[in-house]
Amino acid sequence: MGPKPKDKIVPSLVLTVDKMKAYATVTKRLNDYFVARRNIIFEQAQFNKRDQQDGESADAYITVVYSMPQHLQFAELHDDLSRNRK
Repeated sequence: MGPKPKDKIVPSLVLTVDKMKAYATVTKRLNDYFVARRNIIFEQAQFNKRDQQDGESADAYITVVYSMPQHLQFAELHDDLSRNRK
């Protein structure tokens, strides 16, 4: 019988013995392994179809739209995309 899935996690972290003793390093590697990755295409689509909602103030809408691109890997386009929304 082969190794259980959990038995494959620690070796996949590729940590030296010294790094295994550093809590912050191990925690970061485990978070990288377990924390769900963002679906960039989905988030970009959500950004592109986001319109101001009924009853939503202009300030609230601008705040939401301006904060969305930080997760979208648009980097240099961030300000232009946020500003150019309807």
